[in-house]
Formats: sequence, C-alpha cells, structure tokens
Amino acid sequence: MKLSLLKKSRSFIIHQPVELYLSPSSIHGLGVFSHVPIKKGEVIEIAPLLIGSAEDYDLLSKTALRDYYFIIADPTAPIAVGLGFASWYNHMCPANATYSIHKKKKTIRIKAKVDIEVGKEITINYHGTFNDNSPIEF
Repeated sequence: MKLSLLKKSRSFIIHQPVELYLSPSSIHGLGVFSHVPIKKGEVIEIAPLLIGSAEDYDLLSKTALRDYYFIIADPTAPIAVGLGFASWYNHMCPANATYSIHKKKKTIRIKAKVDIEVGKEITINYHGTFNDNSPIEF
C-alpha cells in the first residue's frame, strides 16, 4: 500500500507501511527510512503505544529501553513506548516529520513536515515541535 492511500481511509487505527525500513543512521545507531518518496502532510506511520506509569518510568530509565520511550505530560502515565518503527525515529532539528500522541487510542502518528526523498532518514524532534532546538537531555 502506498503511503498516499493512508490519507484516503479513516478506518486505520494502526498502520505499519511496508515501505519503511531500519538502516544505519549518520545521526545515531539505526534510523527509519522509506523505499518510496513521502509528500509533505502525508501520514507516515500510525503505531501502537504501550502507556506506562511513574513506577514504569523509574524501572525503564535503568534499562536499555531508556532511549526508546516518549515522555507524556500526564503524572499518572508519564511514558509511552512506541511499537512498530515509532521508537526508532532519530532526533533532528529541524526535523522532516512531526509526531502526535493520542492517549485514548494509545497510538502515535508520524506525519511528514516536508517532502522526504527515497533513502533520506525520517526524523522527528523529541521536543514535539519540529524546529525546537533546545538541548536534549537523556
């Protein structure tokens, strides 16, 4: 299924396009790439989230998963681990994609901020705003 077909259907809760793949990144470790061009505004991925408690946050921060979760502004459920490719997008400022977390649906939506060429790494800004250049703390 082409990425553009995703926009035509509202029935998707989760969508993992086969066009995406993990490959070595010049930014850090592995990154997410696409075999097809992605147009500005296209939804790249809708991935499931595992929502975690404050207790989970304390536990995860001591494991290899510490670099792969999202912080959510909710004191009762402050973290979310993205499944699919969601936790593999590297940070960049400015990023070429944005993300939005939907807590009720337990999903994260990755959307192209600009046209993304084939083979170009897809990046997000970990602050949630594609051009926020504040330092990242791990």
